[in-house]
Amino acid sequence: MNLLNPIDREEDARLGLVPGLTQERFMGRPGLVADELLGMTIANYVAGARGIFEFIRFDQAKPGILNKLGPIANDAIGGLVAGVSSNMYTRATSRSIEASRGLPNNRAFV
Repeated sequence: MNLLNPIDREEDARLGLVPGLTQERFMGRPGLVADELLGMTIANYVAGARGIFEFIRFDQAKPGILNKLGPIANDAIGGLVAGVSSNMYTRATSRSIEASRGLPNNRAFV
């Protein structure tokens, strides 16, 4: 997947090049839902249901750079960050539980 693609599509939408998408609908809420679906799909692909829950949290708070991106790019990047961070939390939690039980940690990236 090319992560620049959502940014290109956002520019197309901003310029009025997306058929059937008016400027009012592109800039307004709650009319545009394709961006949320894109973010959820990316988060789900990377981390499953955990990624979707994290994406919703990011979508509502718009932390860091997500606040500065447009409506399509912020959800695409937010979905990726949500999926990756969910996997990181899961791995860290698993390792912490294993360590507290005295189990050896032989896995490099699991």
